Amino acid sequence: MLREFLEQNPTVKILFPYLLGVILGYSLHTRVLWVLILSTGLLVLITILLPEGTIKNVLLFLIMVFAGICNISFEFSDLYSDTQKITSTSNRIVCTGKVDHFERFQHGGGKVRLREAVLISDSTCTRLSCRILLSIRKCNSQFQQGDRIMFRSKILVPPDRRNPGDFDYRKYLQVNRITGVAYLKTDSEILTIKKRGNLFDKLVSMLKEKIENAIELGLAPRNATILKALILGLRGELTEEIKNDFINAGVIHVLAVSGLHVGYITVMVLVILSFFRFPAKLKTIIAIFALYVYSDIVGFKPSVVRAMIMADLILIARAWEFVPKIYNIIFASALIQTLINPLELFDVGFQLSYAAVISIVYFYNKFLRFLSSKFLEKVKKHKAMFYIFQLFLISLSANLGTLPISMYYFHRLPLISMVSNVIVIPLVGVIAVAGFAQVIMGILYHGVGEIYGEVTNLLLHLLRSIINFFAELPFAYMEVAGFGLLTLLLIYFAILVGANLDNRKFRLAGVILGLVLINFVLWKGIIAEPGLEVTFLDVGQGDAIYVQFPSGKNMLVDTGDKKFRFDAGSRFIVPFLKYKGVKRINYLVLTHPHSDHVGGASTVLTELKVDTIYSAEFGSRSKLWISLCRLADSLGIPLVKLSAGDIIRISSNAVVLVLYPFQNLSSNSLSYNNLSVVLKVNYGGGSILLTGDIEKPAEEYLLHWDRWLESEIVKVPHHGGNSSSSYEFVKMVHPDYAVISVGRNDKFGHPDTSVVLRYKSLGAKVLRTDIDHAAVFVVRRREIRLIDW
Repeated sequence: MLREFLEQNPTVKILFPYLLGVILGYSLHTRVLWVLILSTGLLVLITILLPEGTIKNVLLFLIMVFAGICNISFEFSDLYSDTQKITSTSNRIVCTGKVDHFERFQHGGGKVRLREAVLISDSTCTRLSCRILLSIRKCNSQFQQGDRIMFRSKILVPPDRRNPGDFDYRKYLQVNRITGVAYLKTDSEILTIKKRGNLFDKLVSMLKEKIENAIELGLAPRNATILKALILGLRGELTEEIKNDFINAGVIHVLAVSGLHVGYITVMVLVILSFFRFPAKLKTIIAIFALYVYSDIVGFKPSVVRAMIMADLILIARAWEFVPKIYNIIFASALIQTLINPLELFDVGFQLSYAAVISIVYFYNKFLRFLSSKFLEKVKKHKAMFYIFQLFLISLSANLGTLPISMYYFHRLPLISMVSNVIVIPLVGVIAVAGFAQVIMGILYHGVGEIYGEVTNLLLHLLRSIINFFAELPFAYMEVAGFGLLTLLLIYFAILVGANLDNRKFRLAGVILGLVLINFVLWKGIIAEPGLEVTFLDVGQGDAIYVQFPSGKNMLVDTGDKKFRFDAGSRFIVPFLKYKGVKRINYLVLTHPHSDHVGGASTVLTELKVDTIYSAEFGSRSKLWISLCRLADSLGIPLVKLSAGDIIRISSNAVVLVLYPFQNLSSNSLSYNNLSVVLKVNYGGGSILLTGDIEKPAEEYLLHWDRWLESEIVKVPHHGGNSSSSYEFVKMVHPDYAVISVGRNDKFGHPDTSVVLRYKSLGAKVLRTDIDHAAVFVVRRREIRLIDW
């Protein structure tokens, strides 16, 4: 069976070793020279040792692996080179670049993707191989593809993941060959705009502008933004409310331009060309060019490129009278796409697109074979019913392929998606046809375009109502904890086994794997010693520490900052806890009522269940604290006051000691910093000292605890400021690890260099959240391990 499949789809022999090479090169960041040396040595050994019959296949395999490693290595070379150039630039420099793609944001902003960028600083010009992404908060200009612009700004390397489960913005941009980002308040800060560009750039810009104008004919503003997303993939103008509704209803994929849209374009072009007596091969070339133009208009998104290449291959096969094999076409398109840009293999859109199309091809026929012939005959008698039934099977097939990837990246299981897709996808198809008709008529004659716009408007109102209905259902989706790549592969294997239960070999493989997993879980629980896990989250300038005890209970100490357009609770803490599968906080400790420690507490209290809040006695001077206490009271959450000597007993071997503040301290005579709750978490012989924002006056009180202060891990007081961490205090604690929770470019100058050197001089390894991001430790007996997440 496998041999027959390989004979019918020879592209597999090339694609999979090539992708293996890309994955190896991506994982290991291997240097091309070393790859060349090792591969040459392997080829020589194979030629000498292997018999002639197998040499050819093995050589082809190794060559494609080598090609994959080399291709991704060259991409990394460009990315690394550009990153080095950007980091070496001064604060504000002049940058020029050619507009590659432009998209508007909601509230009047916009983003411009620039290629051929040049950085000009101190009479030196530095050319970048990759792209720059320029974000403009207020943008009234209409940039066109090919325009050359010049502006002055700080060029930044995109931020990477700050906490486990975070979205990796740097990786996302690198996949699109973007290595730098810049920000402007208004487009008036742009120094010059030169309207240039070749004939093709002008054609693409003109078509895009005309399509956008035609879409707005007769449409309500909200509906126009949805149609722009459906036809052009422009999602920047969509409100967060609309995006969330599409996500919760499990139909966010319809807003991604994909195979459906490419199919419509292909059909429309072929219908138009049918009126002309062109040769079949010339019609194919024109259709391929039209698809390329459309792909450029929507920004060469991975799903569109996949559909475009597949359509091109099918058109070529028909024109040159080849028999197209669907799997061969799918694998060939993946090979071509990753040869052009191997980084796209790691793009979520690429993975979902190929997972969906392969699943539809594979599982749809499987489902039909499972159903009885009598049932199918009855359904086929009613065309409408059979059409709906086919849509359901296609939706089910696509969901089986894409759900594991969606759960892996987005930590959500859309329960309603199979039902919602059966209704939404046909409606979106009708809207797309009406939308394309509106665009064509709007370009040719505005009056007719407005009439079509009214029809499209009604359809879009209906779509929004249906999606709102599904999104508001209480069981629309279920949040799932994050899991690793091995679990993802096991889920896919389980789906494959379930779809092939009629095959004895698959049933046997499923039973064996099930027994192995059961044994692994049982023996892991018996042999592996449970550990305490503590995560010092990177929340910018502020504190948030999550402690997971082996007994299953947990503790959250502080919740980061909250200010205009920023809430550490919603931005970092709640997403991290949901990634960890946490739905309830047993102990929420708020060390003191400054915004950078309790700012995100209101979000945590409303988004998660909290059993008890712990704090010291702060008096009634803080309005922020008073509002938090009122919120806790309205939610029925008890507030427990802590003072030195109190003990929070978690389990038989896990205890939290309260070392400060002492009961006799006055909240009127001391600052909030010096009233911070100080905790010492003890487990299995290891200890963690959590110090809030105490300063030297509080440290002097703490020195009375003498050797009780000694801890393997310490949260450095007051973000590493020089008003804390006296030599006597640091010497008494004598930590192995010192974690400084601090924001980048902190306005207070934290951490102080002398404080960092003080900890290092006493043997501590210093970790900073502004540089190292979140610090995750696992404590087992006397062993403390820093986790590389």
